[in-house]
This record gives sequence, structure tokens and C-alpha cells, in this order.
Amino acid sequence: MRWFSLACFACTLFSGCSDPIVPVDTTPLLGNYSITITANGKSDGDTVTINRGSDNYVLLNFVFGISQVRCAVGGSGSLTLPRQVLHVSHSTGVADGMATGTGKIDAEGKIELEIDLMTPGIGPSDGGAGPVVYQIAGMRN
Repeated sequence: MRWFSLACFACTLFSGCSDPIVPVDTTPLLGNYSITITANGKSDGDTVTINRGSDNYVLLNFVFGISQVRCAVGGSGSLTLPRQVLHVSHSTGVADGMATGTGKIDAEGKIELEIDLMTPGIGPSDGGAGPVVYQIAGMRN
């Protein structure tokens, strides 16, 4: 019985030791952005609306070109795309695949984002293996 009590005490003691999620205020990032999406030497203009998601996430909703993207927001406007399935319709072609990426939105409203899309049978313009890299850049309207 004594061991059971010690075990319960240890579980109680150590269960609160994990790092909590530190909330990030996503409000400054929300809004509409005029952007250019560039991949394999071709560029498309687009508009993206950034909406609040759950926890420390925002949702990027493109007018056309890319399906909804979920991004984790870190300090100083850093963005991280956790692994997710995306649909991309770009002047380079249409692709569905697994995406990851990183980026940033600065205090002046400048967005820079890189999405790396792995699609079976489709690769970069140099013919090599690997993801197609979509560079997204623009400014808040």
C-alpha cells in the first residue's frame, strides 16, 4: 500500500512538469495579403486571407491556387507548416501531396513563406528528386 501511495504522489508531482503551450497573439497577423507564388521559375499572383485557428495556429485561405494551409505561429511572427496534405494549382501544373514549410510575417506586414510539396512522380524543374518548392511573398493590404 505504501508503494502505491508513493507512486500516486510521484505521478501527481511529475504530471505538471511538462512545458505548457505558451499562447501567441495571432491578431497582428490576421488579414488579407496580396502575394506572388513562385515555383520552378513560374509565378502566379494571388490573395491570401489569414484567419485565427485553434491554439497557436492560423489558417491561410488562398483565393485560388492552394488549398487551406494550417500554420503554427511562433514568436516574432514565425510560421511553421506541420506536415499536411495540400492541393496546388499553379502555372507549373496541378499537384496533390504532403507539404511542410516555414516562413515569417514581419511587423510591417511582409509575408515570406516556403512550402515544400512532395508529390509522387513530380519533382523540381531540374529533374531531380525532392519537393517542389513554392515561394510565397507579399504584403498585407
